[in-house]
Amino acid sequence: MLLLPFRIAFMGSVWSRVQLSSSSTSEIASTTVNAYPLSKLQDLEKKYFHLKIVRVVRHAEGTHNVDKQYRDERYIDARLTKTGSEQCQALSAQCADAEEGSPFDVRNSKLVVTSTMTRCIETALQAFPRLEKDQSIKFVAQESIRETVNYACDRSRPTSEVQEEFPRVDFSQVLSENDSIWNDYLERLGPPSSWDTHRESAELWKIAERGREFLKWLRKQPEREIIVCTHSAFLRCILGWGQDGGVESIMTQILDERPHPQLDVPLLRYCGDKAFEKYMRADYKNCEMRSFVL
Repeated sequence: MLLLPFRIAFMGSVWSRVQLSSSSTSEIASTTVNAYPLSKLQDLEKKYFHLKIVRVVRHAEGTHNVDKQYRDERYIDARLTKTGSEQCQALSAQCADAEEGSPFDVRNSKLVVTSTMTRCIETALQAFPRLEKDQSIKFVAQESIRETVNYACDRSRPTSEVQEEFPRVDFSQVLSENDSIWNDYLERLGPPSSWDTHRESAELWKIAERGREFLKWLRKQPEREIIVCTHSAFLRCILGWGQDGGVESIMTQILDERPHPQLDVPLLRYCGDKAFEKYMRADYKNCEMRSFVL
């Protein structure tokens, strides 16, 4: 597994507010956040106070990743495979042996945020067992960072069922019991038998906006060092949204019903060289962790 270091600055002068016109009478305020390589941390600390070190992990191998039968209802809220658990153990070992201040050094992480999907929760708990055992460290589920909602493997189980299985995780931020995003598409498009293609990925602006809402939430958290466990397609969208070249492998946006053309405002501004941007936007492997500063 690779771990890539970066950092995000949240101070007032670093946040950029952009006004978008969605109609003749309304405006949407969007926020772009500066992201920095972790190697710039010491220099940033001389200028800014409200920095966050963020370590993003893609979930380890899930059952749906093996045979890629994403539409198969056996893979609703897919779990980790044996290989996935071994990947978590390998990442855990890397973190345990990490030098202080290095990209794999998670000893000062005080908040672990995970998608509501089982494969992410299992990854968060298995890859960071020392943090899991420390009851002062919060594990929090956030639906805003779940995978793009297209097929059976992207559907979630009832929140109460997942919460019962994983009592270590705080689900108080999750407002829906029965997968409101999937059910909204079910109402709009019908069951997979009548709409057997992309759903949320056919209107990527919705994924970008929930990613933006997550960054706003993250900004408000008091913890300085945070781990985020999420999904590859979600990351591909939020890291490429509004950037030169756009989101990689984008499909036709046939469900985008916004009444007026929108300026796709980036979620992140990459404050580094082209190599840093390339590193940030490259697709994540299973159980890969990258670190940066916001």
